[in-house]
Amino acid sequence: MAIANYQLPTKLTFYPSYLQYAYAAGLMKGVDFQTQNETTEEDIYKLVVVDPSTTSKFEFSENDFIGFGLRYTKIWNFDFGMILGHDLLESNMFLKPSMYNIEDNEIVFDQEIDTTTIVNWTGMGMVNYNGWSAFNVSNLPDDKRNIGLNCTNDGGTVNIGTYIIGKKWEAPQNIDLQTSLSYNYGYKQKKSIGGKTLSQMNYYKQSKWLLDAWELDDSESDKRHRETESRNGLRTWTATWSFLQDKYGMPQNSMQNSNGWSVDSGSEYSTGADGTSLYNSSEGIDFYTSVIKTTMGGHLPVVIRISESNNPDQWAIVRIKKYSISQKSPKFVDIKLTLEEQV
Repeated sequence: MAIANYQLPTKLTFYPSYLQYAYAAGLMKGVDFQTQNETTEEDIYKLVVVDPSTTSKFEFSENDFIGFGLRYTKIWNFDFGMILGHDLLESNMFLKPSMYNIEDNEIVFDQEIDTTTIVNWTGMGMVNYNGWSAFNVSNLPDDKRNIGLNCTNDGGTVNIGTYIIGKKWEAPQNIDLQTSLSYNYGYKQKKSIGGKTLSQMNYYKQSKWLLDAWELDDSESDKRHRETESRNGLRTWTATWSFLQDKYGMPQNSMQNSNGWSVDSGSEYSTGADGTSLYNSSEGIDFYTSVIKTTMGGHLPVVIRISESNNPDQWAIVRIKKYSISQKSPKFVDIKLTLEEQV
């Protein structure tokens, strides 16, 4: 029997932004773009920050693009993308994620990325609503360096808050039942000399993303929900996985390659036919490599889905405020998290 979670998390999935991590870690060498308006590099860089409340406006014609150059070639293992804080329906814009090279000072898009819907997306890059979109990506080449978005129809003017592409980490098991949820309203209180309580409200909900955060709507962005009240309060969750297999909690090989690496006697590792480690510091299936590393331990925000439902209220942008990994039995670990929704 299915059980509604009412905002209590059940099975967590993390959607870290590789572009945000690359920018913070110095792995992004620059940006490229071709638009019809006076786009600046700052406008492009703003898109990698997972804060859709700050949008950039772009005017595209067919085949115009925005792109992010990376410093090294890797086998791309990305499996999802997101565009947060957009008015793609209103602008009648078709955008497709893409990978490109620069050849003879020209941008060359020579292979499209295939996409399928998660929320508010079609394989052609169309949407049903303004607000935000999430999609699966596949068919990524293994020799391209740069990641972009390009216009595949006649174009128009569109607002975009954040562009995310990366590899998700879906927990292999549900979290423990002993979870908690609280709502933060960002106020501070003090008592006056006469005993009255004085309260100062600094914030009480997420900032707007053109629409309210995580809302989907076919109305124009400047006419959004003025007649209704939006959700307020910032959510904070505590979550624990007990008896999680150690290979899902910690890296098998935290180095960049397998040079000098060998299987320890009596240990269980995932290895290739040549005995080298299948997983390294960038190709891991564990929570640390996939989430903690790419968020720099909570320095960077990350998108999460708190259940297996794709309903818009099941998503959040959080920072990992606290985490710990402990071992209580051989080959199994406990992971404890505090996830704080961001303004």
